[in-house]
Amino acid sequence: QLYIINEMLHVAKVDAGRITLARKKCDIIKLVKNVVDELDGDIKASGHKLKTHYPKKPVILNIDEHMLRMAIENLLSNAIKYTPTGGKIEITVTTKGNRARVSIADNGVGIAADDIPKIYKLFTRLDNNLTETVSGTGVGLYLTKHLVELHHGRIHVESEPDKGSIFTISLPHRR
Repeated sequence: QLYIINEMLHVAKVDAGRITLARKKCDIIKLVKNVVDELDGDIKASGHKLKTHYPKKPVILNIDEHMLRMAIENLLSNAIKYTPTGGKIEITVTTKGNRARVSIADNGVGIAADDIPKIYKLFTRLDNNLTETVSGTGVGLYLTKHLVELHHGRIHVESEPDKGSIFTISLPHRR
């Protein structure tokens, strides 16, 4: 219940334009590794195989670590929940030009092309073969998109039903 209350408080703040980022220099690789460590129990309980790909050098961004952690945590949590037992999840951090990217790919239930515009709407949960067994409020992707955009970033998804999804957060490398 506390998780849901906190989620709703963040949504209210986003909607009211009242989230102020506390930016500081942060290694996005370390942040992603911390999220993976936090969700390791869920990954193992689901029997998923996880692969990670990180650059050799730190990727330092000027971000609000707490807010961006929520966004990445939500995407990884969704990959875990919407991938049938024993699935594959792959996390990749890359840099290109003045952007850093965090991609989370899975071989889960996927999303139909017509449904992709709906996923970022508040209280939206798509119907799929895992919806009944997966708890959720329909707030996560709405909040994730707004938190990424507050960082002057973008979120993109590539998906196909029954084949999986790749969610990519793209953030400015220097700001």
